[in-house]
Amino acid sequence: MRVKRNGVGGKGCFNVECPGFVQVAKDVLIGKVADKISERGKFQYGWRLSIDKRKDDGNWWVSIDNDKYGIGYWPKSLFTSLADHANQVEWGGEVYTKSSGEFVPEMGCGFNPDYNTNNAAFYSLTKLVDGGYNEIDPPRSTVKYANCPSGYTVQDMGYQGPDWGRIILFGGPKNP
Repeated sequence: MRVKRNGVGGKGCFNVECPGFVQVAKDVLIGKVADKISERGKFQYGWRLSIDKRKDDGNWWVSIDNDKYGIGYWPKSLFTSLADHANQVEWGGEVYTKSSGEFVPEMGCGFNPDYNTNNAAFYSLTKLVDGGYNEIDPPRSTVKYANCPSGYTVQDMGYQGPDWGRIILFGGPKNP
């Protein structure tokens, strides 16, 4: 979620380190590496994460397991354009390095996706919440974007049935 703070001159951020994030789950270590990590071609671990604006308090919450476990929230007072609703949603991965050499950071498991959820990072059961707080599938006209397409790839497998929903895969190169 990219957040534009009031009075910061258009600067924003895109993670829970943004000023103003309120963590309520004291037993969840944000930024910690998961205990169980998926391996390419083997069992895949995952979480049911959501970011949504709650009807009861108007704050934007990060939750695990379909809102049964709220991790924390961005207070509605932080937002200008997101005070009422979001008009754009992004899924994917992001990598960064200060190095300008040959080092290219890996994304996901370090391989480009090949339409196989055992071989790439992915989102499944991808949903949106409309103005009436109803879950809906993203439109089929979703735009795929990679600002470094020679190194990183995104694939949209579309709707794959009720157990998987919409699947979006992404990843990037293993370093030599």
